[in-house]
Amino acid sequence: MVTALAGGQPTDVVALKDGTVWVVGDRHVTRPTTPRREGNCVAVTRGGSIPVVWRKKGSENDRHWTKLRGPRCVEQLTRVTASAGGSVWVFGTNPLPEQTPACMAKWNGRGWVERALREEVSTAAALKDDEVWTVSGKLYDRTLTQWVDGKPHDHRLAMSPEVIATRGEGELWAAGFRADRDTLDPAQGNELRLARWDGRRWHKIPSPKPPLPEQEDPRVIVTDLVAIGPSDVWVAANIEVFDEEPGYLLLLHWDGAAWSWQRGSKKSVSDQLVPDGRGGFWLTGVEEDDLQHMKGRRRTPVRLPLSEDLVHLAISRVPGSTRVWGVGVESETEYGNLIWSSG
Repeated sequence: MVTALAGGQPTDVVALKDGTVWVVGDRHVTRPTTPRREGNCVAVTRGGSIPVVWRKKGSENDRHWTKLRGPRCVEQLTRVTASAGGSVWVFGTNPLPEQTPACMAKWNGRGWVERALREEVSTAAALKDDEVWTVSGKLYDRTLTQWVDGKPHDHRLAMSPEVIATRGEGELWAAGFRADRDTLDPAQGNELRLARWDGRRWHKIPSPKPPLPEQEDPRVIVTDLVAIGPSDVWVAANIEVFDEEPGYLLLLHWDGAAWSWQRGSKKSVSDQLVPDGRGGFWLTGVEEDDLQHMKGRRRTPVRLPLSEDLVHLAISRVPGSTRVWGVGVESETEYGNLIWSSG
């Protein structure tokens, strides 16, 4: 099933257990501003964005989408996450220096409860209905924050956490790499690290030691992780090599006792890992494919019902099922944005 999504450009999607689906994004607008000189002209307007939220309730037809007012604290919504119980949080940014840099907001059933943030959230995961975790900050110097009832608590780990993922209520996994907060030496990013939160404390996982290219100064950039089970955890990383962009994909697997890995072809990356509900997982943006499926140690390309000029893809699985929802942008304009589902 494919449905056109009008009125904005989607950036992320999350599906709930009851079949409700939330999509966030933004829509370009032109706003009046204080007159300012630009070359030989005087500008009286500026380009900007307004946040857009689409929702389809589980009881509604798959083609029936309702637009909701986005939070007022941001212009652009970049991420959405939800707890197993159905609590929804959205995250966004503001482009202008005089604005609050970022914001998070939780849906209370009638509107948004907003909170301004000092830094943009790069990834987020909801652990419970009143608890969400965020990763913010710059590469090699990330901050992992636990929010309970809107109150923050930063967690200091022996790494710069890049990505997080939940496995049921009460269990959170974090992956990143060793980084000296004083020197921020990029070479230290080659030491990947993993940790598991059991609801009370962190458990350190032994670091993998994958073979890296012999070229000078390769960099490991962790992009996502998926915890299918306590002894079935996958981490996706992009290996950037000098003068070779974007490098290649490295998939690492933790079986509860030891690490193994497989390397993708050159100029292959991965953006997102999502469980498929059958013991495997989906990968977005791999090599020349918008979507691939991983089962065991075999990756298979998946043909999407979208055009070939897809420039963005985000997916989410309905918990407890094999159904997957995805949003795709087929062009750089706000036209041609689609949402689809399968399974």
